[in-house]
Amino acid sequence: MYRVYCLERLRLIGQGLKYAHSDSAREQLQQLLSDFSVVKAKEAPRLPFFRLESEEELPRLMPVMGHLPLTLDDLKAVPMVEEEEPFGMVQFSGTCAWVPVPGWKVILRAEDPVALLAQVQDLGPDLPRPTEEVLVIIDRDQRQWHEDCYFLVEADGQLQVQWFAEAPEQKLYGQVVLVMRPKRILDENFTKEPWHTDE
Repeated sequence: MYRVYCLERLRLIGQGLKYAHSDSAREQLQQLLSDFSVVKAKEAPRLPFFRLESEEELPRLMPVMGHLPLTLDDLKAVPMVEEEEPFGMVQFSGTCAWVPVPGWKVILRAEDPVALLAQVQDLGPDLPRPTEEVLVIIDRDQRQWHEDCYFLVEADGQLQVQWFAEAPEQKLYGQVVLVMRPKRILDENFTKEPWHTDE
């Protein structure tokens, strides 16, 4: 790159000598032929701009109630989140855990989502084994019963996730909109080896 710059510089000085009429102008141009202390100014690099193309690329940040078993007071203590556009920024003062969830359509449609952690068997006796910890997303704004949905209810002083074949008499505190399993890693030690991560 520097060699190309030097050749271009010599070419331009040569052109200048053709058009220089006075002796002083020719002398100044000839001095440039032997003066290589002038270095081309560095250009600033390009900024790494990136534009979000889909809503799924922007995660939604939501508060975490805690891990089951939880009480109704735990649910009431979770603040309502107000996101600021265009990046979904959340301002909060207090003590609360937060979790990012991908911007899937079911998450974007939720009006007042909160998350809780649970073991799979806490969500129902007929769920597949082995058990694992999952993240349950509940929309507190959706409290109208539907026969094909699970809801957060209070029973014996604790919150539970239940399904109802008919409209229940007890109060509904939100609809389960998503149960997210953790990313499956077959062998964590295998991926820590540097020669395996590139394959």
